[in-house]
Amino acid sequence: SSGINAECHYGRGLGVIDRRFAANGSLVANTSTEGTTQVFILVENMGRVNHGSFMGTDFKGITRSVLINGNDVSKRNWTVYSMPLEKGPDLGRHSEIVSLETDGDFRPSMFCVKFSTPNQKDTFLDPRGWGKGVAYLNGVNLGRYWPTEGPQVTLYTPGVYFNPTAPNTLCILELEAQKPDLTISFIKTPILQKPDSVDVF
Repeated sequence: SSGINAECHYGRGLGVIDRRFAANGSLVANTSTEGTTQVFILVENMGRVNHGSFMGTDFKGITRSVLINGNDVSKRNWTVYSMPLEKGPDLGRHSEIVSLETDGDFRPSMFCVKFSTPNQKDTFLDPRGWGKGVAYLNGVNLGRYWPTEGPQVTLYTPGVYFNPTAPNTLCILELEAQKPDLTISFIKTPILQKPDSVDVF
């Protein structure tokens, strides 16, 4: 079990801890006792509590214990990596997007697509059908999306971010679930208030 005050994603889809749900404060996972087991924890910092009695105590990451077979491994040599989100990924030497085979479990992933457009008008990225994550156009962070929670659904995309004379690259860091057909759209008008029920296409 673990005490992690943030939404956390575990390798191989073992579970999620979300601080919004008091009953979801720990995760019990069955692992093989043979060989070596690696535990990966992805902590997403979605901001800070800015009111009430939890101000000043809104810690992120491993805040209490991580137990493996009853043994506290919280103070072991964890390797911590930060993932700055200011800029999109540098695709550099990658000339094509490769789809990786998985065993059916979704893992937090970066999805990128190259496309051409003469458009230089302001538009809105519509992430409905995707889970939750961060979107980038040509390396510029458009913002976080979480269409099932809102309240804002679309992400404002200024026309000056498009390159009309060279391929554009749209990347999304998806944390929860990919859209089955892997499509995403730009639309003309914003969706600023999440409907009571957002259709998943």
